[in-house]
Amino acid sequence: MVYPHGLLDQHIAVRNVEEYLQKKGEKLVVKAPTPLSNGYRPEIDLSPELEELDTAYYHSLIGVLRWIVEIGRVDISIEVSMMSSHLALP
Repeated sequence: MVYPHGLLDQHIAVRNVEEYLQKKGEKLVVKAPTPLSNGYRPEIDLSPELEELDTAYYHSLIGVLRWIVEIGRVDISIEVSMMSSHLALP
């Protein structure tokens, strides 16, 4: 959908992610070929559990990624599926 100010849904989604990361002092990677780095295996990730707000945000990001796959980025569907399998404990 195109909004009256000319932005597409995906532009708004990207802007929301950029704003969230900016609040955390981080930055969105430009031109990443996939959502995950090469060789990443979430099943052996030893990162600490996310706080409640970060967990909710992770869930929303997975939703955005699933939507992106639906509108044409089928090349990232395996990575999004891998990330989705860890929704219970991101």
